[in-house]
Amino acid sequence: MLSISLSPDISRLFREITFKDKITRDPSDHITMFYLGDNIPLKKLIKMIPIIFDITCDMKPFMVSCSKITTFPKGKNGYPIIGEIKSKDLSALRDKLKKEFEKNKIKYDSTFKDYKPHVTLGYSKNKPKNTSFSKINWSINHISLYGGDESDSRFFVNFPFTLGTEKIAKLANFCDLYYKAI
Repeated sequence: MLSISLSPDISRLFREITFKDKITRDPSDHITMFYLGDNIPLKKLIKMIPIIFDITCDMKPFMVSCSKITTFPKGKNGYPIIGEIKSKDLSALRDKLKKEFEKNKIKYDSTFKDYKPHVTLGYSKNKPKNTSFSKINWSINHISLYGGDESDSRFFVNFPFTLGTEKIAKLANFCDLYYKAI
């Protein structure tokens, strides 16, 4: 899977949301960008690394937000209760990755035609009503690729974003001037 893990403080905010009906919590706390399947051959994951790196090495951190809890259609575990994620930058990043994966013949699960970024909070037997709450905003500064021949316990790579070379150069010049001044 290629995903964005939630930081502990953002996970805590989502865990504080209460529901009228009992739900089974999903502890994974992530935003899926691409589901690649189970037991992914390492060769496939290794082929993806340079593609993801080329796209993310110049990425700057961006913001995402969530202010609505809703559901997807009922599945084998009941109704998936999700926090809808909004971010034009996230969608643009996924579009770039999708284009490169398709160009390089890297297959991923395309069961759902439209990408609907979300955090799965849990599952309920009964369909809960949509819930609005104070908007949660947070910064995304990396994506993670994980999987392998034995599910997700064999391979894990983080792709951190940068401040951008222009900002880094300005920061280096500032630090240089600061140290000369003291």
